[in-house]
Order: sequence, then structure tokens, then C-alpha cells
Amino acid sequence: MKTVTRGEERGVPEFITIILFLFLIITSYVLAAHSPAIAQSSPANQSDSKEEKDAKQPEPKKVKPIGPADEFNRGVPRSSLKGYLKAARDGDFERAAKYLDLRYLPGRMDKSQGPQLARQLKIALDKVLVRPGDG
Repeated sequence: MKTVTRGEERGVPEFITIILFLFLIITSYVLAAHSPAIAQSSPANQSDSKEEKDAKQPEPKKVKPIGPADEFNRGVPRSSLKGYLKAARDGDFERAAKYLDLRYLPGRMDKSQGPQLARQLKIALDKVLVRPGDG
């Protein structure tokens, strides 16, 4: 008698479920990132000349990374996603795995499977995401 897991019961392979879970985590990090607010001028100030506007605007503040700075620039979720996508596009799945949060994997999985998971995530993203010009 074969034991059926929840994923197989619905016809969804387990690795696709894990890939989608990782995709949702990365996406939530990207969406949660806050970019600096853009100042809006009031209608009364819009009649001023361009030179006066340039003179009145203070210099933009430098944005400090949210997390710790490291060699992979993972301090900000957006830079983590960019780094993962670049490494995966280049086929460097060892490096791509370092951008994934592999701390809370299911019991049968460990961090040594990171490159394989990074590759599977890229395959899933390639199937789901449509790039401009791909029609």
C-alpha cells in the first residue's frame, strides 16, 4: 500500500511546492522593501521658476541598507533578488543559492541542496514570468 502525501494527493509534485514557496518568500521581501518617499510640491509652489525650485530642494538623503552589508549585497531585498536573478541567468547556481533564505527548509532538506533549489526556482520563474519582447 502506497502512502500518499498531501501534494501528491492533489497532483502537485513536492519540489514545485517548495519552489513556489521560495518564490513567494522572495516576492514578499521585494514588495516589503520601502523606497525613499518622493517629495511633492504644493500647487502654489508650481508657479516658481525652475531655478528657484533647484535652489530650494535639499540634497537627497543617502539610503542606508536595511540589513547587514555583506559581499553579496543582501542587505536590501531588492538587491538580493537582483543578485539571485543575475547569478541564475549566468548559470552560477552555487552563487544563486547564497541569495536564498535556506534556514527554514522542510525536515528532509538541507542547505547542501541550495544550488539544486536555486536551479529549480529559476526554471519555475522562467515558466511563470514573461520578459518584455517574449510575447
